[in-house]
Amino acid sequence: MIQLTRLRHDDVFYVNPDLIERVDTHVDTVVRLTCGTEYVVEESGETILQRIAEFRAKVLALVPVAHAEFRDLLFELQDPEDRRPDEPTDSLEGGAR
Repeated sequence: MIQLTRLRHDDVFYVNPDLIERVDTHVDTVVRLTCGTEYVVEESGETILQRIAEFRAKVLALVPVAHAEFRDLLFELQDPEDRRPDEPTDSLEGGAR
């Protein structure tokens, strides 16, 4: 989620950047969502794009961590008799599987 501020009300709110269809920056900055909702905000279009890029970078940075945790969970749930002989028995041994 990214933080935005409504123009003239100073109300801070958060929006899922995946729902942003476009940002218009003629007189005021208008954020248009895929559902048709529009917000007039204080932030510039450039600031909004920067916040979206930062949000996406944070999400991508979490991918290796989430992958490792999911892999370890699957390994723990696997029946020991179904494991290959070359697979380590401890989730911390041997690196990637």
